[in-house]
Amino acid sequence: MAGKATAAAMRSLGYPSMTTRRSTLQHGRMLHSPHSPLLSLMLMLSATICVTDAFSTPGTSVTHGAFRQLATSKCLQAAHMPLTSGRATPKSFSKKAAPACLRCSPALSSAMPRHHLPHNAPRWGGRHRPRRVGAAAMTNAPIERARATLGGSKPLAGKRVLLTQPSTAAAPLAARLIHAGAAPLWLPTIEVLLPNEEETAALQDAVLRLTDYRMLALLSDVAVDAFVNCALALADNDAKALELMLRASQVEVGAIASGATRLRELGIAATLVPLEHSESGLASAIESLGTVSAGDAVLIPTLRSQPPLTIDESVPALGSVLESRMRALGATVDRMGACALVTPVSTTTDTPEVRLLCSGDVDAVCIGSPEELSSLLALVGGVEGLQEWPVVTAAGQRTLAACEAHGLAVQVPVERGGEPWKMVEGLSKHFAAGKLIW
Repeated sequence: MAGKATAAAMRSLGYPSMTTRRSTLQHGRMLHSPHSPLLSLMLMLSATICVTDAFSTPGTSVTHGAFRQLATSKCLQAAHMPLTSGRATPKSFSKKAAPACLRCSPALSSAMPRHHLPHNAPRWGGRHRPRRVGAAAMTNAPIERARATLGGSKPLAGKRVLLTQPSTAAAPLAARLIHAGAAPLWLPTIEVLLPNEEETAALQDAVLRLTDYRMLALLSDVAVDAFVNCALALADNDAKALELMLRASQVEVGAIASGATRLRELGIAATLVPLEHSESGLASAIESLGTVSAGDAVLIPTLRSQPPLTIDESVPALGSVLESRMRALGATVDRMGACALVTPVSTTTDTPEVRLLCSGDVDAVCIGSPEELSSLLALVGGVEGLQEWPVVTAAGQRTLAACEAHGLAVQVPVERGGEPWKMVEGLSKHFAAGKLIW
């Protein structure tokens, strides 16, 4: 803006009025302009400053043709431009001078905050029509403060999270945690062993007789891996052949929790995934849909815990609830071991992860199964072995039941499924709760 509007804007901000023609401040001398505090500050920032006649305030138009910009309050449109002659002329502000101003403007930008002026004052636009400054020029200080408080796009920044899952389950969870800013610590408390010869023969025989079964229930990611590996051995390691085998047998594939997630990752479609990710939920869905009736056969690949790894007696074994419900319908159930869970030999109380946990330097721990919890408690000496437990997130109803049986408080329960994103989302919400945004 120019003319009377410039003078009015200056007076409204508490500054003396100034001339509206272009003025030059060169080597400590102010030409063709009365003294004002803001111009004095500009003089301190640079030896040579060209001051335009567009003094901008929020809500007013910026109409200066050569150096148009969005300006915040109390800001002169100015640019560094070396002068060859003693005065600035209209030709000095031509479009040819714009590159020189753009190259010099960062020096002014860096000096502005030191004198408590907006750092983005010398920002050049280049539009050929008036721009109205206002809400678009306001800073998003509340939003920036909220991002800084909540960690921005890294809600778990600086948090150490302990993972107790085997590698197949820990890898995707660790990737999610790293993306959220956390530092994952891997302490595998269980190890999956291949089935022995007797279990392998029984499982392969069941795979060859899939047409005899009405339902195949896969209740965990470990059970999925064990069944798929056994089936692939009979299908020449061809995943497409395995998919065709399942379709040709017309067997219904039911899955819950981490088992459904693992099937999806392998590209195998489960025909029945209940809304309630538990054995009871799967049994209720089967009953309501009439999928299994009297005389049908149900195959349930399950896991066995190899001593000294044990779980609390109050926690039902994997597949036992579904087996009892299917037998109540008059169906025949083949619940066979597909693999064994043991405590890794490398996991001892002398590992760095255990020392960090015992010293209270871990912010959260992710537990995916009752077996993982049992092995973890054995390492730290039970629930009473830690003076203060970190934030505990547990996935699955069996895991939650095991935590309750041991008296371990769970701050972030994940009842429906054990997908990594659910655990990370729960931890993010927990650590963000109670923080002041502004």
